[in-house]
Amino acid sequence: MIFHPEAREEFNAAAIYYEEQRAGLGFRFVDAIESGFRQIERSPITWRCIRGNIRRFLVKTFPFGIVYAPIEDEIFVLAIMHSEAGAGLLVWPLARFTASSGMNRLAG
Repeated sequence: MIFHPEAREEFNAAAIYYEEQRAGLGFRFVDAIESGFRQIERSPITWRCIRGNIRRFLVKTFPFGIVYAPIEDEIFVLAIMHSEAGAGLLVWPLARFTASSGMNRLAG
């Protein structure tokens, strides 16, 4: 998996937030997200397309989604975002990556 730097920051910030709320909760969040990564790696085209090649995996135990794009033999993680943020906010991770050099094929 290849992570956009902002996706990695979102992941870390959410883990820290949950750990500050209750000891051990941040570790449970990390486990849930990493479980999602493993499921995506096993079957990358299973989850809902949100635009072109870009898909979203919803984490069951936390209100977060993993926005990613499977391209050829790689999986690009575009965002780790709170699922209650609303569908309108999906525009910013899409714009973040379609504007990147060499990443235009993500929007398909």
